[in-house]
Amino acid sequence: MKSFPWKLYSGCLSYVFGFCAIAFSGSAQHNQASHVSGMIKYALKKFDRQSNDYIIDEGFWQNPRIWYKDSLAVEEIKGVWISEDSSGNETRFVSVSHFTFIDIPTRSLYDYSSFSDTARLIRKYTHPDSIPVPGGWTFYNPSKEFPGYAPPVKMSDTTISGISYQRMMIGYTDPSSPSPSESRFIAYFRCDKKDWMIFSMVKYFAEKLGCPCTRIDYVTESADLLPLSQQVEFVTGQLTAEELKVFDTWKRNAERNPVH
Repeated sequence: MKSFPWKLYSGCLSYVFGFCAIAFSGSAQHNQASHVSGMIKYALKKFDRQSNDYIIDEGFWQNPRIWYKDSLAVEEIKGVWISEDSSGNETRFVSVSHFTFIDIPTRSLYDYSSFSDTARLIRKYTHPDSIPVPGGWTFYNPSKEFPGYAPPVKMSDTTISGISYQRMMIGYTDPSSPSPSESRFIAYFRCDKKDWMIFSMVKYFAEKLGCPCTRIDYVTESADLLPLSQQVEFVTGQLTAEELKVFDTWKRNAERNPVH
């Protein structure tokens, strides 16, 4: 069995659009607390023409879950593994590698072997801005303005599954590309989740609007490109007793054994 570097399958769409780090980096300012608790899922979905909807391909993308409590978070880190038989046929599967406990104000990270209050600490470290985490999502990166964005175009509001969204069409041209061409995506903003800005995509535009961007649909004009959608799904607004126990234990561990 051979494994590919997780960074190739960490939810980054740079191989298609060339601007993954710009579309998805940047979330809350690193001294901002969420003041809520619960769990989200960060999902990359592909368009399924049969159901006429976006679906998750669990065998290709990590789609990590993130638990949060105030200014603390735990992110599920997965790897995509590929096995190849003698005929060259590939089989993919996704498995959990570890769980990362994140102190957002200090940007201190602690990797644990499992999501348990008795889990083994693997390593501790700090995370600089703009550096992707293999297999995960750096939702805690600060907001940044990037060159190459075209002025956003306001679109009509829409409702999906009972949720109201404000929408913008945003274009981006990579200024470093030898043959620059514009890519476009539709950003969806949830103004009913203003306290959840930490999990916003395209944070620069979300902060100007005052509402987090929880969905991005990519506009493709080629039949050869599969339409993709990046979405933040709010799974639950509360933690279980066992999950709270993990947060309390890992917080104490961090206080007793800080990164610095």
